[in-house]
Amino acid sequence: MQKSLCQACGVCVNQCPVDALSLKDDEIFVNQDLCISCRECEALCPVNAIKICLNNE
Repeated sequence: MQKSLCQACGVCVNQCPVDALSLKDDEIFVNQDLCISCRECEALCPVNAIKICLNNE
């Protein structure tokens, strides 16, 4: 997550299919144990602040 670009709008938090994202004090947090790397948040972010890196990339 590129914190300098993130506007803490919550779009990614609201759309995460496994609730791996949370918003607290205008900052997005990722629970790596829940994240399934589906890239839904990356596709929905209106300011392109999210980039999912998979191990094989």
